[in-house]
Amino acid sequence: MLTFTLSAQNPIAIVQAVTPPRFFWLSGGIGGGNVINTNIATTGAVLPFRAEAMWQKKHRRLGIGIAKEIYLSPQALNNAYTNFTVKPQIGITKVYLVYEKFLFKRSPVNIGFSSNIGGFVPSDGSTILTKDNINNPISFFANAGIVLEVGIGMIHVFVRPDVEYQAWDLTHTQSQVAVTAGIRLRF
Repeated sequence: MLTFTLSAQNPIAIVQAVTPPRFFWLSGGIGGGNVINTNIATTGAVLPFRAEAMWQKKHRRLGIGIAKEIYLSPQALNNAYTNFTVKPQIGITKVYLVYEKFLFKRSPVNIGFSSNIGGFVPSDGSTILTKDNINNPISFFANAGIVLEVGIGMIHVFVRPDVEYQAWDLTHTQSQVAVTAGIRLRF
């Protein structure tokens, strides 16, 4: 007699942890805007040039950035004209942290919140000299705005309007409204 033994086996479900996609972004842009200063002679236009490197996890991006801003105000242009043989100080160089949060992880069209916080020095690398603060080697700024990205694959075009507050020292502050447009590469 032939007998068969059937044993019931419970199938083992293998659960794999789903890791969210992580991306590395390189960003560069140029913009324009308006500066309102406590000193009317330094109120005018601003031209920001920005480069950023960001790491994305889920909907958030964190990173670092560097920016060069050129001011087109009566005082800045006068400094450039009178100090032409010396390094003219008509702008600032910034180093900052980037935080962005988007609606979608990946999408051809994406919108989100963007903010930067960091420090700056005059473009010639000198200290900022005022009568109230003789040796202020670095000042701070913070800005916030929205960012709109459009792209497919690794190339995205972005537009980022923002509002910024800069503190040069205790008596010298300025507000800035600018729009930056550029290209972002996703890796």
